[in-house]
Amino acid sequence: MNLPALGSSVSDMVDRLARLGFLARRSLFMLALGAWLAPAAVWAQEPATPAAPGAAAAEDEPEDISRMTKDGVKVVGTYYKSDKGKEAIPVILIHGANGSRKEMAALAVYLNKNHNHAVLNIDLRGHGESTQTRDIKKKILAESMPPVEYTNMITQDLETWKAYLMELNNAGKLNIDKLAMVGSDMGAIVAMLFADQDWSWPVTVASKQGQDVKVVVMISPDFNFKTLRMNLASRSEARTAVSLFIVVGGDDTKSTSDATRVLQLFERGRRPTTDPADKDIFLHKEKTRLQGTKMLGQPALGIDKFIGGFIDLRAGKIGAPWKDRPSPL
Repeated sequence: MNLPALGSSVSDMVDRLARLGFLARRSLFMLALGAWLAPAAVWAQEPATPAAPGAAAAEDEPEDISRMTKDGVKVVGTYYKSDKGKEAIPVILIHGANGSRKEMAALAVYLNKNHNHAVLNIDLRGHGESTQTRDIKKKILAESMPPVEYTNMITQDLETWKAYLMELNNAGKLNIDKLAMVGSDMGAIVAMLFADQDWSWPVTVASKQGQDVKVVVMISPDFNFKTLRMNLASRSEARTAVSLFIVVGGDDTKSTSDATRVLQLFERGRRPTTDPADKDIFLHKEKTRLQGTKMLGQPALGIDKFIGGFIDLRAGKIGAPWKDRPSPL
């Protein structure tokens, strides 16, 4: 479904967004227009000018980086820096099964260039370039790795990458307390399980250790994959505290069924609201058979814009001022 054209009126934009399911009723949206107009405009069109006077810095060449996990896997990613400093929203992109960060590269560029987010696009262990272990003679490959390695994607890979982002936070280059994650199919489960883990850490006297993931976007999410179970991501406060945007190609029955189950799982326990500006969980069924990252970069669908707009709305507007976060250890 096409997004409103650049010259569309506010009324046309409201009608279109209402049909996409972001608005409960047009009248309610008009009441909340002050809160929604700016992010809605982001969804509807490309910015005519950079978001900030120094936004050109966000177009600098991305940096390929690697880190060694505690269990000895060299994980690789690409970092796209923002020039917003302590106001920058960090976004971790997680590819799907048997994929790599290459399939998320266009979205990474879009979120960095058009929204000035600090984007970290990663290869999970066994995928892409994240196949080397500390033992130079040993590699880890998705097609042959044992089931425990899927859990290690969360407890090892993502914890390692969050520690990297924490370093950037403490250097004043982003705000870790506004962390957003985008995952496709298997990557959606990985993202939600990490959010659950992040919200499970206790708050210490010195500082909090988690509760940083504020937004998760799930593209054609699997409900189960190998040993990964989406229902296990509903054990902590993350189940209701994290804002969720679920998008799926609505012309595929199996994918739509999984996406609907995910919605129902995380809808339970959330505070009911009739104000669309307060709504923090959405399921968008796009009229296409395309799924996962194949829906990205499709101008007729505009999924990239919706992802960027949702992150801006839910992570950008929360009251989470930057803080230095020393290690509790």
